[in-house]
Amino acid sequence: MSIVVEEELSSQIASASVVIQPASWELYEKLLKETEEQHLRMVYDEGTLEIMSPRYDHEDVKKLLGRMIEIVAEETDADIKSFGSATYRRQSRRKGLEADESYYLKSEPKIRGKRRLDLQRDPPPDLVVEVDLTSHTLDKLRVYAGLGIPEIWNWDNGKVQFLLLRRGKYEARTRSLSFPFIGVSDVQRIVDQIENGREKLIVREWRLWVRKQAAQGE
Repeated sequence: MSIVVEEELSSQIASASVVIQPASWELYEKLLKETEEQHLRMVYDEGTLEIMSPRYDHEDVKKLLGRMIEIVAEETDADIKSFGSATYRRQSRRKGLEADESYYLKSEPKIRGKRRLDLQRDPPPDLVVEVDLTSHTLDKLRVYAGLGIPEIWNWDNGKVQFLLLRRGKYEARTRSLSFPFIGVSDVQRIVDQIENGREKLIVREWRLWVRKQAAQGE
């Protein structure tokens, strides 16, 4: 298959996603490099490539969930390394994608000091944030599972889920794997306030709640 030129690709995905099949791994990596400044989202799964423009209507939810995770790490003195919306790919499994937010927690010592990661030798992030996970042609859960990412905090149509990897598939659980004292209802309660609440007050409420839970666990 010939490589789609950058200008033509941009026009095609201006308002919708584009699926390329068959797509080689070499094409996937070339497009990642050539469109880096366009901030496009790509998902690759065993010869199928989906390219889409990023959505900005739920950026507030994505950022709030990210801040909540970072606050938990701060208040519990947990090691944490954020790679934001980095692209994670593994050629041997022919899978790759870009998370909304991504964090190393338990595995942080193994990647400490690294600026670039290679999942052929480095561990995957311990926890990622995904917003509107089901709005893609490709099954992103299948890709995440292939990359071995153990936990996803997912928000879709107002509902928060903790998705934990079990025997190669994700299962919805009521408590976080990375932070067992946090229940999905605790996160849902905070996220539900985002449309009508003041962000600084929402974040402050979360921080005080986490601080209280951490103190009780000492």
